[in-house]
Amino acid sequence: ALRFSGYLRLPRTMSKQQKEEQVQKVMDLLGLRPIQDELIGEKGEGLSVGQVKRLTIGVELVANPSVLFVDEPTTGLDSRAAMSAMKAIKSVSRTGRTVISTIHQPSKALFTMFDSLMLLHSGKVVFFGEIGENYENIIKHFEAAPGVTPFDTKQNPSAWILELMDDKTDKFTEHYAKSELAKKNEQALQTMRRPHAPDHQTRGTGAQGHAVHESPPGDVEEGEGAVPAKTAGVKQLWGVLPKKNTHRYSQPMSVQFVELLKKFTLIYWRSPNYNYLRFQLMIIVSLVLGLAYLQLDQSTPNGMFAAVSAQFLALAFLGIQSMNQVMGLISSERAVFYRERAVSTYSSVPYSIVIGISE
Repeated sequence: ALRFSGYLRLPRTMSKQQKEEQVQKVMDLLGLRPIQDELIGEKGEGLSVGQVKRLTIGVELVANPSVLFVDEPTTGLDSRAAMSAMKAIKSVSRTGRTVISTIHQPSKALFTMFDSLMLLHSGKVVFFGEIGENYENIIKHFEAAPGVTPFDTKQNPSAWILELMDDKTDKFTEHYAKSELAKKNEQALQTMRRPHAPDHQTRGTGAQGHAVHESPPGDVEEGEGAVPAKTAGVKQLWGVLPKKNTHRYSQPMSVQFVELLKKFTLIYWRSPNYNYLRFQLMIIVSLVLGLAYLQLDQSTPNGMFAAVSAQFLALAFLGIQSMNQVMGLISSERAVFYRERAVSTYSSVPYSIVIGISE
């Protein structure tokens, strides 16, 4: 899964060896090395839910994004698996990427792993800023609101905040709007809204007297082994940035075709029951029709008509039966196809051709 995503989504300027190195580093970063040869399997089989979530993060991370969105990564996991998933996400953030995550009522241990928090109440912001050491910033912010019960150190901060949010009024929204934190965030937002200075104004002199030039995001090249990035100035996992990719798909159709053919050949090879059933059906239908029209005299009009009927029955029955059997496989792959096509992993043309060849 990681190789497939990396080989098709990384820029075509990268060599196969560089892509493989990137895949290996993502495996080590997310702790997937012990399960690298395991089958993912269907729900309830193969990898556990926590392992699948880490693998899903890895499939996106191998494309080297500068921002990673994670929707409720701990939902459906026990405490150990949730901690393992959050540690993997935290390790991703340490590479310099921005990780944006939604989370449902985290435990104390999980809550401390977040750097900043945006808290919404009835669709309005009631807190947006750094949590602080031992939740110091967020606790001070809410304790300053009128009528708030002081935080007990024995409580879970997230549970305490959710209890405060039972208030149906706009008290906390107004408190945030009047706070220094909101003013600081507004100033930061206004700064980011300002247009960038022209190219000639970005040049200056560094502390050592060397020329300094800030290149525009996504248009930087450094070294021969450049690794892709969506944004310049962000510390990447591999430390170097390539030229911006101007193609809709990172790889040409020929590479998409080869990688898809490898993938579906492996899928069919690992589905022996699906293939054995079709082989048995072909043999049985062939024997039935062959014996039914055994020693048929095709020199007469009736004989010719019977031979044509036999061919029609064979094609119609086997064709419809094969179509019914492949629908299960295609339906299970459909969600994967929509997701991978949406992120421009491959085109629908080589995908369709490969499905036909594999069948």
